Amino acid sequence: MKHHHNLILQTLRVVLATGLVTIQACTTPQTTSNNTTPGTHAQDVSTSDEQDVLASLANGVSTLTLSGTMSIDGTMSLSGLPFLATMVERDSFRITMSGPMGITAARLFSTPSYFTLVNYFEQSVMDGNPASKELAEKLPFPISVPEIASLIRGEVPGSPARFTRQSARTDGLILYRAGGEGGVEFALIDAQRRVLKQYQRKNAAGALLLNVTFDDIRSVNGRAIAHAVDVAVDEKRQSMQFRIDKAAVNEPVQDRLSVDIPASFRRTTFR
Repeated sequence: MKHHHNLILQTLRVVLATGLVTIQACTTPQTTSNNTTPGTHAQDVSTSDEQDVLASLANGVSTLTLSGTMSIDGTMSLSGLPFLATMVERDSFRITMSGPMGITAARLFSTPSYFTLVNYFEQSVMDGNPASKELAEKLPFPISVPEIASLIRGEVPGSPARFTRQSARTDGLILYRAGGEGGVEFALIDAQRRVLKQYQRKNAAGALLLNVTFDDIRSVNGRAIAHAVDVAVDEKRQSMQFRIDKAAVNEPVQDRLSVDIPASFRRTTFR
């Protein structure tokens, strides 16, 4: 049982670091052997409508609730791990991971200015500023808690203005790129349906940190929701598959999202 708990907790760390438990997106694009997105490119043609696509990906979504199971392959293997993700506007979200027999393993709650991560198996708590640089250094991948919230909503992390459109394609998709000293990001968008189809992040040396693709798209209350999300991390040494059993968009959220912290749990606060 202890080994199983360790697998769950390690999986949770990866999930929280990638932030991609569930993501509102569309069908899966192919990737090449060097982890770039292929396609036949035409001349670069930019329109104001296409430039607005990134900024409007999650427009019209006020609440989002998804539940399902996760499986992982790589240095560890585990299948059928239940999860539940709930988001209200851009104000708050909560992710719950469960262990054997439905026992709650861990729960993350976050607002733009405060987060709480309770690890029930290890009886520990992390809380404080979700944008803390110290917290980012603790995560195995370079993505912050606010970026987690963006990805759950189906938006690119950070400001959409930092992405530039690369070139027109014959498949109706648009590839965007954002780069800096720390690495590069790619976002593949279906402009007509205004949905994220793939998000990828590499470090400055070109090593793949994160690659996410989407499939099994279903309309839920007028929104396109991916019910199959595949995640690869660490040069594809570890992969995760998320399968959504139930999705709700713009329906009332009855549950309180904030998390109670047991007084006996040890706490680490990030400022």
